[in-house]
Amino acid sequence: MKYSLLLAFVLGCSPTNTSITDQILGDLRYDAPPDSTWDHQDTKEIGRQISRWMPIENGNKESISIIRTTIDGRLKDASPAQLETVLAEAQRSLPAPSVLAPTMTKTKQGLQEVEVVADFVPSGLKSSYHRVHAMIVDGDVLIHVLYTARTPDPTLAMFRQVVDTIRRRRAES
Repeated sequence: MKYSLLLAFVLGCSPTNTSITDQILGDLRYDAPPDSTWDHQDTKEIGRQISRWMPIENGNKESISIIRTTIDGRLKDASPAQLETVLAEAQRSLPAPSVLAPTMTKTKQGLQEVEVVADFVPSGLKSSYHRVHAMIVDGDVLIHVLYTARTPDPTLAMFRQVVDTIRRRRAES
């Protein structure tokens, strides 16, 4: 009995998936794609921080971008319906878009999320690309998570992993 309790304790303390990495972008934390198969670059632009992830072997032209900005005045007190409209309109600015109706949900962290799916043809190309764009509101912060690929992963596993684990970092004491 003692050994089974000890084994249960050791297994309970072991990480379940060592390939997932905890990442930081400004005051955000999220579980990122595995470093062994995905590469990333963090950048800062005026008013926003961006983390871009792409598989190391990327024939499908997949990417996930996490963008953190502060909410601007027009969205500060926006209703869920207004957020859905803004996100859908943003997708309609893509070249030759086909945009599905946005959906409103909550992430596994309890944050409000608007999500929209679009297909578009990038400038200079003839093939259609698929995009899933999540917009997450957390207080005064707006977080965009964009998944783009020629042929989408049907499970959207890495996209869902990032969206469902985004959370604000607590101030260090």
